[in-house]
Parts: sequence; structure tokens; C-alpha cells
Amino acid sequence: ANVFAISEYQCEGERFLLLGGQSRPGLHSIPLTENMGSLSEITPIPIPEITSSVFAILNIDDCDIWVGTYHNGLFRMDTRDRKVTGQFRYRPDLPNTLSSDLIRSLIRDQEGNIWIGTGNGLNMLAVEDQETDHPSFTNYLHDAEDPMSNSHNYVLALFQSKDGAIWVGTFGGGLNKFVPASKCRAAHFVSFTEEDGLPNNVVKGILEDDEGILWLSTNKGLTRVNPKTEIFYNFDTRDGLQSDEFSELAQLKRRNGDMLFGGVNGFNVFKTSSIHLNPNPPQVALTDFQVLNKAVG
Repeated sequence: ANVFAISEYQCEGERFLLLGGQSRPGLHSIPLTENMGSLSEITPIPIPEITSSVFAILNIDDCDIWVGTYHNGLFRMDTRDRKVTGQFRYRPDLPNTLSSDLIRSLIRDQEGNIWIGTGNGLNMLAVEDQETDHPSFTNYLHDAEDPMSNSHNYVLALFQSKDGAIWVGTFGGGLNKFVPASKCRAAHFVSFTEEDGLPNNVVKGILEDDEGILWLSTNKGLTRVNPKTEIFYNFDTRDGLQSDEFSELAQLKRRNGDMLFGGVNGFNVFKTSSIHLNPNPPQVALTDFQVLNKAVG
């Protein structure tokens, strides 16, 4: 079966690999030992409580895992005995539930809050609600009448930069920056689209380099954006990309700083320090001007 999410965790001194994929059950565990053979010789242990495809896995601590599924909402799991301790779903009859059962991405911010990207909005679960049986989710939905709302309800990529900002990549609404509530203003979003310099409004992956620059994968190439200046530099196949189209949530920053982005024709790996931008666009020079194939002037 297809594998959509991989996560390694350690619980009570033992290491495991979690595989989330397109199967029933959608989650499997593999014990990692020093004398283990190749993965092809190991039979993954199914976790039967997860009965649908898994697209996202989030490690909270050594033994607590959150699992986002494609149609069955969000699961909280204790890996000590591989048991589900809570399932949370969209309930139209109740306030402050998940806004959708289709979970695409999960991150935990620097304060411990969990952010959930879904097929219908962005959700946040505060620390104080994460151990309760009936948690209260904060929903952030697109409002066509409010330009400061999240620009699109289908959320793909979630990322927190080193300065604490939450960045949201959407499937058609470009990039959003979450601005927390202050004494003067309610929480809101600042959005960036093709009109601001993005090559495409489908943002599939987000990484940050050692200089605090964001790199975004899209359906039309790779983008470098400086959050301070909000200036975009775009790259395509002419710059060596595997394709202009990248895959959803297929990105990784290695410990040595290398950036990896997967796409429909392989993947790209590069050091951001080796990419030199040309701040001086070339001058335009006219060498000839013709009207009806006859030189003029």
C-alpha cells in the first residue's frame, strides 16, 4: 500500500517506526532494534483502531502520538500499549469541533499548541485541551467577505519559522501568515498569492533555511521568500528542477542544512548557500524593429 507519513518515536526505552498509509488499518508499527535485518524482512504490526488512510503523524512526547486520517478525523494514541485514547471528528451539531474529518498536516508550535490542516479550514488545539475527552478546537475558515481571513479552506502545508510565525500553505489560496490576537486586533492572516510574486497558488511544502529564508514548493516551481522584505524569487525547470510540479508535503531539511523537495519526476536536493541571486536584471536592448518584415528606423 502507499505510504503517506513516516515517524520515528521512542517509548520506554524502545524505538519504533510508524507508517501511515492507504490501507485498512492505516497505521503500522515497526520495532527498531540494533540487530534487525532489512525492513523488507520485517512484518509491520497493524494498529487496528486506525481504520482509514493516515496522512499525518505528530509526536508529542516519548509515548503520545496524534494521527490525522483522510476521512475519520484526528486520533490521540498512547503507544505504550498501542491504544487509541481519543477520536475527534467534525460535528455540525456541536460548537468548537474539528472543521473537517480530512486531516492533511499536523504540527506542534513552540508553546505546545497543535495546529491541524484540514480539507476545510485550519484548526488549533491549545495545550490545556489536549488531554481532555471533549477538547475545544479553534477554527480558522475562509470568509469571502473578510480579506484578513485564511485565504483558502484547503490547507496543505503547515510550518513554524524560528521567529515563532505560523505559515499556512493552501491548495489554491497561496501562502498565509497567522498573526495572533493583540490588544488592538483579533487574530488574522496575511496572505501572499500570485499577485504578490508566488508562481502558483498551490503551496505544497514549506522549509526554512539557516538564514531565516522560507522555501516553498508549488505546482509551478520552487520559491524563495524573505519574510522580512516579502520579496519572492522563483525557480523552474530551467534552473534544474526535476519538474515544475512538486508533490504534496514532500520536503525535508537535513541536519547539514541541505533542502530536499520531492516532485512528480524525482526530487531536488540543494544547499541554499550555493544559490546566488542576481539583483541586477539585464538591460533591454533593441537590435532591430520591423513592420511587415521591413526594418524601420
